[in-house]
Amino acid sequence: MYESKIVIFMTVKTKFILFIVLLFFSCNNGIDIKYILKEIRATINNTKALPENDYSVDYIKENSIIGIDISHHQGKIDWKKVKKWRNHDIKFVYIKATEGSFGDGSKDKRYKYNITEAKKNGILVGSYHYFRTTSSAEDQFNNFINTIKDHEQDIIPMIDLEQNDNYSKKKYRQELNKFIKLVEEYFGEKPILYSLTNFYNKYLANHFLDHKLFLGFYNLEYEKINLKDQKNWSIWQFSQQGKVEGIKSNVDINVINNDITLNQIILK
Repeated sequence: MYESKIVIFMTVKTKFILFIVLLFFSCNNGIDIKYILKEIRATINNTKALPENDYSVDYIKENSIIGIDISHHQGKIDWKKVKKWRNHDIKFVYIKATEGSFGDGSKDKRYKYNITEAKKNGILVGSYHYFRTTSSAEDQFNNFINTIKDHEQDIIPMIDLEQNDNYSKKKYRQELNKFIKLVEEYFGEKPILYSLTNFYNKYLANHFLDHKLFLGFYNLEYEKINLKDQKNWSIWQFSQQGKVEGIKSNVDINVINNDITLNQIILK
């Protein structure tokens, strides 16, 4: 026990010294402080720092199924050019439709254009709603459905879960469950749930286990994924820094779990 404490102390001390050295080095050599902090964080977490630009991960194989997700933040997309990410065909896209139920951002201003053009150019399309705790589940559902109802969906809808302003964990899950049930009744299939690792562990772990998980986790090593309930993900959003022809800004890159098929997210 005493020896293990010494090892832990030495590890912490070593990391602290590394932090000071790297910080000093960056300040004296004009290196981007954000980049150096990313390197420090990676060292402390015993993982690899992300590259500054577009990157891939070892999990991706030659036959891996790649998709993207987009919103108005990507600006006007030239969907005729959206074909590949690196040497992989882009098979599917999740398109933001709505957020909450009121306000200027409640309907994504490029939704209609994006879903129409993406589908026209042969990409399987699905829509997503950013779930908020500032309006009721029923109002959010009505906003979502009224926005997407005139557009044929190819893949199951997605619910984006990464914000909780004013609910307890119990209340959050209750309201979310109402929204999920309404979506499920409308489509006849369970929506896929998107969340980031920390948010998932805090609010969703050990709940909604019969729903597919779309996990946002930005790391070069998928073995580092650490969910409290050990739930397996169906789609992994491993990068926010993707470069795709036809899209001027960075775009999220997603890979379907190698153990499942594209057919398992198709809307029947």
